[in-house]
Amino acid sequence: MYTELQKQVGLLLEGLVGQRFNEQTLNERLSKLFECEVKVEDIFDKEDELADYNFVFAFGKDEDSELYGYGDIYFLKMRNEGFDGATFYVTEVNVEFE
Repeated sequence: MYTELQKQVGLLLEGLVGQRFNEQTLNERLSKLFECEVKVEDIFDKEDELADYNFVFAFGKDEDSELYGYGDIYFLKMRNEGFDGATFYVTEVNVEFE
């Protein structure tokens, strides 16, 4: 069961779907959302041509926090960099609270 705060965070992360970013702008958005430094890690497996493109990230200050956990952000790479510097399009998010 999720707390109200966790539900709100999930909805805010869902709001990223359909938006364009580059890695820096995504880190900035997540850091602002969680009010702490968040850095995504690209875990795409270049050996597996069927693998999804996705980032993982951790958030929260300590394990006792209501907002401590991990997230996945799935994306499609853009063929060309956008006028706004975007390099990918977010297609799906997943969040897991500890």
